[in-house]
Amino acid sequence: MLSFVRNLIVHSRGIITKSSVHYLYLYCADINYIPESISRFVDQCRDYGLLSDDDTLQGDGHYLLGDKFPMHVCFLGCSPYLKLLPEFDNDKDYCCAYVNYSETPEFTFSNTLKPPVCPTCGGSLDIDMATLADNKQRQLACNHCHANVDFKDLNWRKDAGYYNFSIRISNIFPKEAVPGDGLMQWLQQQTGAEWKYFYV
Repeated sequence: MLSFVRNLIVHSRGIITKSSVHYLYLYCADINYIPESISRFVDQCRDYGLLSDDDTLQGDGHYLLGDKFPMHVCFLGCSPYLKLLPEFDNDKDYCCAYVNYSETPEFTFSNTLKPPVCPTCGGSLDIDMATLADNKQRQLACNHCHANVDFKDLNWRKDAGYYNFSIRISNIFPKEAVPGDGLMQWLQQQTGAEWKYFYV
């Protein structure tokens, strides 16, 4: 059985970070993809309206969201509240983006994570926490069909991701917003690789 600690983000490198903020992660599904230039990618995101031209947060990979962000992401519910700018000093309760690339794949999951689904038979795999955090574990044996499944190919049901290159958007609650098909297709066009998403 899986056991979880609330609001922990656990990476495959063994890094554990306490988080009280919810995120929508957009990530490149190809863990072998290497961006030619992060700054060029950011400029492309600005031209597309996903990120703002405002450099207020620039310097640590954080960026304000662009004015077309609400067009690229579908918010669910009758009256979603979307705050794109801080209202006072040290205000953390607004949506911003963090663009990150790591040479070592990271595994991040939510506190609602359920056992992943085997892409071969569709059964739920029985995995313990130690396996999830072990960055040397690249294949898992399905306890139903006994197929050896690559970790990156498991279906984490939008509750986790295994990635090198990502855009993390803060203060988006799980299942509150869904990235549009146009956005995901655009990201794929810029990188030549499929993009996926999940929530924490």
